[in-house]
Amino acid sequence: DRRSPADLTDFFTEPERMLPVLERFPRLRVCFAHLGGDAEWDLHLRGEPSWVGQILDLMREHETAWTDLSYTAHDDDRFEIIRTIVEDPELGDRVLFGTDSYMVQQRASERDFHERLRAALGEESFRRIAETNPARFLGEA
Repeated sequence: DRRSPADLTDFFTEPERMLPVLERFPRLRVCFAHLGGDAEWDLHLRGEPSWVGQILDLMREHETAWTDLSYTAHDDDRFEIIRTIVEDPELGDRVLFGTDSYMVQQRASERDFHERLRAALGEESFRRIAETNPARFLGEA
Protein backbone atom coordinates (compact mmCIF):
# COMPACT_ATOMS: atom_id res chain seq x y z
CA ASP A 1 0.00 0.00 0.00
CA ARG A 2 1.80 3.11 -1.24
CA ARG A 3 0.44 6.48 -0.28
CA SER A 4 1.13 9.73 -2.03
CA PRO A 5 3.01 12.49 -0.18
CA ALA A 6 -0.28 14.45 0.01
CA ASP A 7 -2.06 11.48 1.58
CA LEU A 8 0.75 11.06 4.11
CA THR A 9 0.69 14.77 4.93
CA ASP A 10 -3.05 14.63 5.55
CA PHE A 11 -2.66 11.46 7.61
CA PHE A 12 0.00 12.90 9.92
CA THR A 13 -1.55 16.35 10.26
CA GLU A 14 -5.14 15.24 10.84
CA PRO A 15 -6.37 16.92 14.04
CA GLU A 16 -7.32 13.62 15.69
CA ARG A 17 -3.63 12.64 15.62
CA MET A 18 -3.12 15.16 18.44
CA LEU A 19 -5.45 13.31 20.80
CA PRO A 20 -2.62 11.35 22.52
CA VAL A 21 -0.70 14.62 22.99
CA LEU A 22 -3.72 16.36 24.52
CA GLU A 23 -4.23 13.41 26.85
CA ARG A 24 -0.58 13.01 27.85
CA PHE A 25 0.00 16.74 28.38
CA PRO A 26 -3.30 18.00 29.82
CA ARG A 27 -2.00 21.54 30.46
CA LEU A 28 -0.52 22.05 26.97
CA ARG A 29 -2.50 24.54 24.89
CA VAL A 30 -2.76 23.40 21.26
CA CYS A 31 -4.08 25.70 18.55
CA PHE A 32 -5.54 23.91 15.53
CA ALA A 33 -4.79 26.29 12.69
CA HIS A 34 -7.44 27.81 10.45
CA LEU A 35 -10.24 25.75 11.97
CA GLY A 36 -9.47 23.17 9.31
CA GLY A 37 -8.89 25.18 6.13
CA ASP A 38 -10.80 25.73 2.89
CA ALA A 39 -11.24 22.18 1.59
CA GLU A 40 -12.23 20.97 5.05
CA TRP A 41 -14.83 23.75 5.34
CA ASP A 42 -16.33 22.66 2.03
CA LEU A 43 -16.70 19.13 3.43
CA HIS A 44 -18.11 20.44 6.71
CA LEU A 45 -20.71 22.60 4.98
CA ARG A 46 -21.86 19.55 2.99
CA GLY A 47 -22.29 17.63 6.25
CA GLU A 48 -19.36 15.32 5.52
CA PRO A 49 -16.64 14.31 8.00
CA SER A 50 -14.01 17.03 8.13
CA TRP A 51 -11.17 18.49 10.11
CA VAL A 52 -13.57 21.26 11.14
CA GLY A 53 -15.72 18.67 12.91
CA GLN A 54 -12.67 16.96 14.41
CA ILE A 55 -11.35 20.25 15.78
CA LEU A 56 -14.70 21.23 17.28
CA ASP A 57 -14.99 17.77 18.86
CA LEU A 58 -11.46 18.05 20.30
CA MET A 59 -12.31 21.49 21.68
CA ARG A 60 -15.42 20.09 23.35
CA GLU A 61 -13.43 17.23 24.90
CA HIS A 62 -10.25 19.11 25.91
CA GLU A 63 -10.22 22.58 27.43
CA THR A 64 -6.66 23.12 26.17
CA ALA A 65 -7.66 22.67 22.50
CA TRP A 66 -7.97 26.00 20.68
CA THR A 67 -8.39 27.14 17.08
CA ASP A 68 -7.82 30.25 15.01
CA LEU A 69 -9.80 31.69 12.12
CA SER A 70 -6.86 32.65 9.92
CA TYR A 71 -8.02 32.80 6.32
CA THR A 72 -10.97 30.52 7.15
CA ALA A 73 -13.14 33.58 7.69
CA HIS A 74 -12.42 35.08 4.27
CA ASP A 75 -15.68 33.66 2.90
CA ASP A 76 -18.83 35.55 3.90
CA ASP A 77 -20.84 32.31 3.56
CA ARG A 78 -19.07 31.04 6.68
CA PHE A 79 -19.77 34.05 8.89
CA GLU A 80 -22.99 32.69 10.39
CA ILE A 81 -21.36 29.42 11.42
CA ILE A 82 -18.26 31.22 12.68
CA ARG A 83 -20.45 33.57 14.73
CA THR A 84 -22.24 30.54 16.21
CA ILE A 85 -18.90 28.99 17.20
CA VAL A 86 -17.52 32.24 18.64
CA GLU A 87 -20.72 32.77 20.67
CA ASP A 88 -20.84 29.16 21.88
CA PRO A 89 -20.23 29.19 25.66
CA GLU A 90 -18.21 25.97 25.45
CA LEU A 91 -16.03 26.96 22.47
CA GLY A 92 -15.97 30.73 22.02
CA ASP A 93 -13.36 31.44 24.68
CA ARG A 94 -10.84 29.31 22.77
CA VAL A 95 -11.18 30.86 19.30
CA LEU A 96 -8.45 33.23 18.10
CA PHE A 97 -8.51 35.86 15.37
CA GLY A 98 -5.88 35.55 12.68
CA THR A 99 -5.54 36.83 9.16
CA ASP A 100 -2.99 34.73 7.30
CA SER A 101 -2.58 38.00 5.42
CA TYR A 102 -0.71 36.72 2.38
CA MET A 103 -3.59 34.31 1.70
CA VAL A 104 -6.35 36.83 2.43
CA GLN A 105 -4.77 39.30 0.03
CA GLN A 106 -5.50 36.90 -2.83
CA ARG A 107 -9.20 37.73 -2.34
CA ALA A 108 -9.39 41.11 -0.60
CA SER A 109 -7.36 43.60 1.36
CA GLU A 110 -6.56 42.72 4.94
CA ARG A 111 -8.51 45.81 6.00
CA ASP A 112 -11.60 44.64 4.09
CA PHE A 113 -11.30 41.17 5.65
CA HIS A 114 -10.98 42.67 9.13
CA GLU A 115 -13.94 45.04 8.69
CA ARG A 116 -16.26 42.39 7.21
CA LEU A 117 -15.49 39.87 9.96
CA ARG A 118 -15.78 42.51 12.68
CA ALA A 119 -19.18 43.59 11.33
CA ALA A 120 -20.38 39.98 11.07
CA LEU A 121 -19.34 39.06 14.61
CA GLY A 122 -20.13 42.31 16.39
CA GLU A 123 -17.72 44.32 18.50
CA GLU A 124 -17.90 42.22 21.67
CA SER A 125 -17.26 38.88 19.93
CA PHE A 126 -14.54 40.36 17.74
CA ARG A 127 -12.72 41.81 20.77
CA ARG A 128 -12.93 38.41 22.47
CA ILE A 129 -11.19 36.59 19.60
CA ALA A 130 -8.77 39.42 18.80
CA GLU A 131 -7.77 40.58 22.29
CA THR A 132 -9.13 38.64 25.26
CA ASN A 133 -8.66 35.09 23.98
CA PRO A 134 -5.14 35.63 22.61
CA ALA A 135 -4.06 37.08 25.97
CA ARG A 136 -5.47 34.00 27.73
CA PHE A 137 -3.85 31.65 25.19
CA LEU A 138 -0.49 33.27 25.84
CA GLY A 139 -0.99 33.14 29.60
CA GLU A 140 -1.16 36.93 29.95
CA ALA A 141 -4.70 37.15 31.33
